[in-house]
Amino acid sequence: MKTRSTDRIKTLRQRVMNRKGKCLFWHGDPRISAVSLETTGKNVSGQICRGCHTRDMLSQIPLDIDDLELLAGRLAQDRPEWQVERPDAEAFIAENYPDFYVPGRNRHCELDLSQLFAQGINALHAEIETRLKQSDEKHAETYLSFQYALEGLSLFAENAAKTAKNARQTASKLRQAELDEIIDSCRHIAHHPPRSFRDALQLL
Repeated sequence: MKTRSTDRIKTLRQRVMNRKGKCLFWHGDPRISAVSLETTGKNVSGQICRGCHTRDMLSQIPLDIDDLELLAGRLAQDRPEWQVERPDAEAFIAENYPDFYVPGRNRHCELDLSQLFAQGINALHAEIETRLKQSDEKHAETYLSFQYALEGLSLFAENAAKTAKNARQTASKLRQAELDEIIDSCRHIAHHPPRSFRDALQLL
């Protein structure tokens, strides 16, 4: 059993190295950004635009899972057809939203996840809803953008569950059991705090 686990880790590590540079950018895809901005950017403030963009990016970014992974959420490998579409999307953003990409805004920082892990997405969303109702106009948009971002995180976890469920259709019985655990974990953390160390790893 130990040898099998060691072999699995070696294989997974090699797959990570083989995929290096081939997966989608972790900070997003201009194709999704362009659609999100076109839908919301001109009609809302910059704060709300950022919240909606975070929601749209997290909920729509393509995911993948292979036959050995025990956690879901890996970004899918890039595709030629997406690469063809990307320059037009980048040009649209540059022309219509030149200030959208601000260096350093979402990079090189470590988020405080303690409340997320303690309360879960639904409870944190409800807490922000309470603050939103009590806030003045100046802070209302900030809280609303936070809610949009949390909705995106929930949808990201649900999408990870769907990805694992799709993989289950062609998996062996042993692998189906593993995928069932992944699906259950993703669906749970999409709304509630982790029940176990495994859930916590999946949420992280």
